Amino acid sequence: METLKIRKYWLWLFLGISSVATIVILRNIPPGLFIRGIKTIKPLGFLGAICAVVLMWIADALRIKVLARATGSRIGMLTALRLVWGGLLFSGITPFEFGGGAYQVIMMHNKGLNSAKGTAIITVKALLAMVVLLSTAPLVGHLYPGYLSHSALKYVMVVTCTLMSGTTAVMVVSGIKPSIIIDLGRSILAFMSGIHLIRTGTRNRWETVWSKWAIKCHASFVTIFKRGSGIYMLMATALTVVFLLAQFSVAPLMLIGAGVKIDIPELLLLQVPLTVLLYFIPTPGSSGVAEGGFYAIFALYAPSSLIGILTLMWRFFTFYLGMIMGVLSTVPVKAE
Repeated sequence: METLKIRKYWLWLFLGISSVATIVILRNIPPGLFIRGIKTIKPLGFLGAICAVVLMWIADALRIKVLARATGSRIGMLTALRLVWGGLLFSGITPFEFGGGAYQVIMMHNKGLNSAKGTAIITVKALLAMVVLLSTAPLVGHLYPGYLSHSALKYVMVVTCTLMSGTTAVMVVSGIKPSIIIDLGRSILAFMSGIHLIRTGTRNRWETVWSKWAIKCHASFVTIFKRGSGIYMLMATALTVVFLLAQFSVAPLMLIGAGVKIDIPELLLLQVPLTVLLYFIPTPGSSGVAEGGFYAIFALYAPSSLIGILTLMWRFFTFYLGMIMGVLSTVPVKAE
């Protein structure tokens, strides 16, 4: 059985940043209002958030099942859920959340799907999420231009959407004609080497890694699309929308449960640029930035006594709960 190697300092980094973020949030809750704030949240708020999270897990698991069918394979629902939970666990303790996809490919291989099919499923799943988010991001600026009047938010939106657009374009072109992306990478690295920004040995290593990545993207596209899998792609796209809507519904449901009046479409759309940003945060599980970003969002609606409480609850429901499920369902991990 293959294993995923996790470096110990990644785990300590995740624990350290998450702990600091939690302490900072707790210190911002007015003295004596923590328990009172918890009591103001009706049980319906907790129940709604939990239902949204379960729907998010199910939609994500169904995405894996549908994309597996596109490769001519089958994955059971329980196995798909274990993939989702394990992905959350290893995303949370690895930089750029890369461990989640790696774990899922390894587990699918151990369940009988070869690495090419597993890589194809995870690559296309990520690509669909990026396409849906990028398609939605312009609505934020169009429907709520006031938020873009803040230079910091506008800068973050432009940079993150540009990064995601570039990543999506590179993945699509690699899937169709990898030689274009390989040659582009070589040209960029040759320029960097020519101005002595990187050494020759580094250039050669990066060229190898870049070429392998482009070839894997191409193999993923061939594996998914060669079987005339249009219906499966439509289903996977629809499930991606359901998955993101369920994820974005946790915050509104918690606010409604706390008796806070909100503009639901506005709150759903405000989460889009933050979610795009979290794709590019290097800390394990986007720790620190995720808490800070949603603290700022909750501050737009909730009273000061509830902002910190809602932020910690949101993080627990959308992330830590899945990680706990992942601990209960993962394969052995070799710690270094």
